[in-house]
Amino acid sequence: DERSLLECVYSESAESWSELSNRRLQQWGGFPGEAGGMRPTSIPGWLRRVMEALVEAEVFPPGVRPNHVLLNEYLPGQGIMAHTDGPVHHPHVAILSLGGPAVMTFQPYLRTAEIGASPTSPLTFVPSGGVVV
Repeated sequence: DERSLLECVYSESAESWSELSNRRLQQWGGFPGEAGGMRPTSIPGWLRRVMEALVEAEVFPPGVRPNHVLLNEYLPGQGIMAHTDGPVHHPHVAILSLGGPAVMTFQPYLRTAEIGASPTSPLTFVPSGGVVV
């Protein structure tokens, strides 16, 4: 449940958090490396169980397994700018919001000259809500 997951997230050591300009981040399973690959790292047991539950629920297609997890902590008013994730995050991503609502805006990949010319699709996540993209 949501409370148990949050307890697990916050029971990790202070060293597991990276302080970024508008959020804190825990990165499990690997860090993007050179040539678009991943430098593997360990994944805590509680998080491996969440990943396995996604596989069992067929959230990911057959033969596709989650290989890493980014845990972002956003406080009210924090967020990040629009961006494109690299190839290590493609083609399947699962997003889960814990502890409060979150809004994400999705839009197709655009060339610089096309910015503002395409509709966006805001999506509000309720606590414990998620989506697969």
